[in-house]
Amino acid sequence: MSTQQENLTAIADAIREKDGTTAPIPANEFPARIRAIETGGLPDDIRIITLETAPPEFGSVSGGGTASVGMVITVKAVPEGGYQFEGWKEDDKIVSTDAGYMFTVENDRILTAVFDETWTGRLPRGYIELEYIRVDSYCQVDTGVPVNFKKTRVVMDALFAESIGNVFGVADSGAGYFFISRNSLTTISYRWLTGSLVNKNMNLTNARVLIDWNVVTGTLKIGSSSYNTGVASSEIVSSKSIKLLSLEKTGYSAKMDLYSCQIYEGDTIVRDFVPCTDPDGAVGLYDLVGKKFFGNEWSGRFTAGPVI
Repeated sequence: MSTQQENLTAIADAIREKDGTTAPIPANEFPARIRAIETGGLPDDIRIITLETAPPEFGSVSGGGTASVGMVITVKAVPEGGYQFEGWKEDDKIVSTDAGYMFTVENDRILTAVFDETWTGRLPRGYIELEYIRVDSYCQVDTGVPVNFKKTRVVMDALFAESIGNVFGVADSGAGYFFISRNSLTTISYRWLTGSLVNKNMNLTNARVLIDWNVVTGTLKIGSSSYNTGVASSEIVSSKSIKLLSLEKTGYSAKMDLYSCQIYEGDTIVRDFVPCTDPDGAVGLYDLVGKKFFGNEWSGRFTAGPVI
């Protein structure tokens, strides 16, 4: 008989002697029965590994009980359907995030398997997705993406209110201009590279449209209208990054409800912005690609639209 078996037999005998019974002891009753034995009733090198679940109905655990000092054991946590395992806690601290937690026995331990509801949102836990964010006249989001005049594409879904200001773009004296703006209540304006400002009569007041500027094909689509903007003769990358809702800090941002915005470099999406509030309640955009929250950089404010 091994030392471990001898120890377990001694424990069982001590329990039966205390309880005045000769009946077999079910394995799942061992921890509770052992704790009921008076001090001195266990062999010196035996430790008790107690497992608990929180909340109890979210999952199950196995692998606890008694073990000799120096043994390597594995305790396991299995979530019920619709729930996920968060980690093993001991003294209110996470000691492992592995559902199968392996460790060497040294002391008595009380381990709690913590479960939670499965998170299915596309934003991280704590963020709240919105249908849109409402923008006033002094808002800006710096995307951190420099415009490439051969590869960049910006797609924005927005509803415009009655305000003049820039929608998105970049102004770089070394590379050129790339922007679209509301030049008046009934006019959309854009400028491409070093060309002149182009004004198009288009009343977008309180109109929701998809704006798609593709510099690869040299086309700007605004709703059902399409314009040729030209393409660069060589690949030029701006030293400045694309600003949403503005051109630079000297300008105004257009007043709008922003539903979504994506930025591409060729066929690769590099920003995918979702309107939301962050865990602290700040209103802004969360980038699904870079896994980062972008708030307003100016003195204005974003107002939260309806929760999705």
